[in-house]
Amino acid sequence: MHRLAIALLLIGGAGTAQAAGIRCDGGLVDRGDLQIEVLDACGEPDFRDDWAAGSLPAGVVAPDVTQWTYNFGRGNLLYILRFRNGRVIGIDNDGYGFDADNTSEDCGPTDIVPGMTKYRLLSACGSPAQRDSRVVLRSSRHFRYGVAEQIRRETWIYNFGSRRLLRKVILENGRVVRIDTDNRGFD
Repeated sequence: MHRLAIALLLIGGAGTAQAAGIRCDGGLVDRGDLQIEVLDACGEPDFRDDWAAGSLPAGVVAPDVTQWTYNFGRGNLLYILRFRNGRVIGIDNDGYGFDADNTSEDCGPTDIVPGMTKYRLLSACGSPAQRDSRVVLRSSRHFRYGVAEQIRRETWIYNFGSRRLLRKVILENGRVVRIDTDNRGFD
């Protein structure tokens, strides 16, 4: 039996909802918990995504971020936990989970939509034919005071065959933000 999760408190958000904590078979997980405590309570995540800081301008220090996804199956919420320095800094839910064994291998261009998480994209369409990743800084309204947001931007290329155009999928911090077309695909 896969782990059972129950949201304790949900706060509305765009695309995902922030959860105050989750309950797994092994106990409660909340912000501030260590990765080892999460592993003890919930077991291994279904998906791990490490966001290395990469190369940034001189003097800019950006911590590594790790994101774990727990898919508790159909009828239960799918949770995304973000870690910085080995501690939970955020817990979001990404709608309902799904049976990972029953994912479709018949992914088409219209199955990729903005807002989709990296885990859902990989589960639906598999690995891309090509990928590129970089860390960029996006200025905020406080940029003149030295505040900028670190963004992990990935470009994934999917080839759906010679009858379709290649799809260039742009992900930021593990979520699809844009889908472009490119040259004709190939078999």
